[in-house]
Amino acid sequence: GGGCQDTEDVGAEGGGWAVGAPRWGGVSAVGGADFKGPVRSVGVTAVAEAVGRLPVALAAGMRSCGVPTGAAAATAAAAAVAAAAAAAALCDAPGIKEPATGMEFDGSIEGAELRGLGCRYKFGLVKIYAVGIYSSVPSPFTNAGSDEAVCRAVLDSTQPKAVVLKMARGLDSKSLVGALEDAFKPRLSKDGRSMAGWSVFRDSILQQTGSRCEPEDEFYFCCEGDRLSVTLKRKGDLHVSEAVVDKDICWALFDTYLGVEEPEVSPSLKKAVIQHYRQTV
Repeated sequence: GGGCQDTEDVGAEGGGWAVGAPRWGGVSAVGGADFKGPVRSVGVTAVAEAVGRLPVALAAGMRSCGVPTGAAAATAAAAAVAAAAAAAALCDAPGIKEPATGMEFDGSIEGAELRGLGCRYKFGLVKIYAVGIYSSVPSPFTNAGSDEAVCRAVLDSTQPKAVVLKMARGLDSKSLVGALEDAFKPRLSKDGRSMAGWSVFRDSILQQTGSRCEPEDEFYFCCEGDRLSVTLKRKGDLHVSEAVVDKDICWALFDTYLGVEEPEVSPSLKKAVIQHYRQTV
């Protein structure tokens, strides 16, 4: 649900997933959660045929059944690559279209359901990206006293949730990161919040994208607890970087779109999330 009625300007925003293999909260399949390896590129088509019955890792809108965490690094790395490829191959079901861009989103990501779709505009006219929010907070939401309470329930949840962006046009990567920083700063300047995790988050996006975000790039921000994982899907390949372990970055990301503490950047998305939780009450 949710059309694109936004009128505010945008440089961009974006995001993705984590080290070795995509996953909730960045639990690494390569040497554990503290592995600090470089961004990896995974060729989905070439590896998918050799997957067999490996555990399927969730990424780029794909469902997972978990990944190994205690195996030796080399074995786990190979399993992670193959599992991510298998996940991509298995997710061929038709998605749910965002109305303004026509871009399709999966209905769920490992138990976190799609709760709303919208789009992000520049100058109120130019479509930058389609955006969806996934949440494990059950629907209908019968205990809310207000629309804000609905959004706060999703914002404050420590269960698996995700923001997924799908680019409608090309964009300079620094513009993407700059707009996110503009949205995060007033949120993380509040009492008890911190920008400490920002540089890791920023660098994970820049390492994945290079100098530009391309049309049809897909960015996956997946949070669980205080872990935010970042993955870019580009032309069938997954570009995976280390997890950001910072509860404030997770919180600022979701408030950027839900607008509980500061104005949201995509009113159409927020409206769609509220409507989703209200429509079956």
